[in-house]
Amino acid sequence: MELKRAYDILLRLYPADYRALFAAEMLTAFEEAAEERRERGCAVFARFVLAELAGLVIGAWAEWSAKFTQDACQSNISASAKAHWLLLRMRPLGVSRDAFYKIIDLVDESGMRANFHQKALPDEVIEAQERILFILSRLVDAIFNHEFEKARFYSDHESRERENLRLLREKYKIDERGQACLSDT
Repeated sequence: MELKRAYDILLRLYPADYRALFAAEMLTAFEEAAEERRERGCAVFARFVLAELAGLVIGAWAEWSAKFTQDACQSNISASAKAHWLLLRMRPLGVSRDAFYKIIDLVDESGMRANFHQKALPDEVIEAQERILFILSRLVDAIFNHEFEKARFYSDHESRERENLRLLREKYKIDERGQACLSDT
């Protein structure tokens, strides 16, 4: 019981908006995981408790620094600029900066190529693709602003739109690259 209380007190280190969204879920997950670790023995349980409490402090610091960074960077940044900024911050360990930038350039180039071929696509397909891009920009914006409930909503909405796009591609016999498939008839 004291452990739950300590965890609850350390949760107060997080920003209020973050706590409002995630504190109850974090506390429940912690209680379940603690019970599971307690059954595995004292050493496992002690390691778990230390890691979780240290993780709370580090997580709170990360959330506050993200909040301050976000507030400082909030001045009318476009969704595509935010997406580009997020992409650059996602560089995996072990991947050189040059190689990562080349990958981003390839992705940008393929997007431009897709836009070039769009003129031959039916209006329905183009509109579906534009809806997906719009939803993705909203999703990136929600993640950037730490509005994770909105991000989940946009993620679900994007999945439905992608399914709709897949059905439209089947209807018009268009492959993933936007080219018409040849039929046997």
